[in-house]
Amino acid sequence: DMSNVTSMRSMFRGCNSLLSIDLSDMNIPNVIDMGNLFSECSSLTSIDVSVLDTSNVEYMYNLFYKCTLLETITLGGLFDSSNAISTEYMFYECTSLTSIDMSQIDTSSSENVSGMFAYLDAMTTIDVSSMDVSKVKYMYDIFAGSSFVTIDLSTFNTPLLEDMSGMFNYSELLENIIFSSSLDTSNVEYMSYAFEGCVSLVSMDLSDFDFSSVLDLGSLFEDCILLECITNIDSRNATDRDDMFDGCTALINPIDLEVIDIEGSGGDDYVNGNACP
Repeated sequence: DMSNVTSMRSMFRGCNSLLSIDLSDMNIPNVIDMGNLFSECSSLTSIDVSVLDTSNVEYMYNLFYKCTLLETITLGGLFDSSNAISTEYMFYECTSLTSIDMSQIDTSSSENVSGMFAYLDAMTTIDVSSMDVSKVKYMYDIFAGSSFVTIDLSTFNTPLLEDMSGMFNYSELLENIIFSSSLDTSNVEYMSYAFEGCVSLVSMDLSDFDFSSVLDLGSLFEDCILLECITNIDSRNATDRDDMFDGCTALINPIDLEVIDIEGSGGDDYVNGNACP
């Protein structure tokens, strides 16, 4: 009888010989924490969590972390993530997963979605238009190492966002990122490595970005070897601007990235870019 259980944290973590699991008899109405529940169950190929009542769960971090053979996850039914404040690394490195039914993932309470869709090697598309990220503060590594060609964030509303470092880093197939003014970066302090290693990006339009609070822009576009132009980047308030454009050898007219020396800045310059035609 699990009706009074409040924590299932790491219950099946590291069960790397587990081939299948039937959760239909689990009655868990009071569970609050299921972080790392199936983490590193590296032999599972499918799982049905629609039979689990997760309506009171607050912690879903690392739920399927590194389930590298997992191809299918059945959501919906009783599965409810509307109260989860922590969903970071939920599907991290599920390298065989071919799709996620995002209509069944409710992030309206989540403060942390970091690494949630990182290293999903078998997925080339993702529709995040149904995601509510209005309470999210941390979004670092969310799409890191992904195989997505296009990521559309035009519906993202992020008034509380503070950290988007490594957000797309080493997504080597990524050609297009769609932003909008609702992606509020006015409170973001950390943007380092955000686009590092995105070797298929040719142009970046950051016109909707507000850089006024950003402190760390280190390695922002490092090794974006095909990047030809960047629109709107202002690093005057950043304290770390190291290697921002290191390895960006394809910039057509680097002089358009205006470099201005700030008196008393210790020799550190800032970049104000308006380079895309």
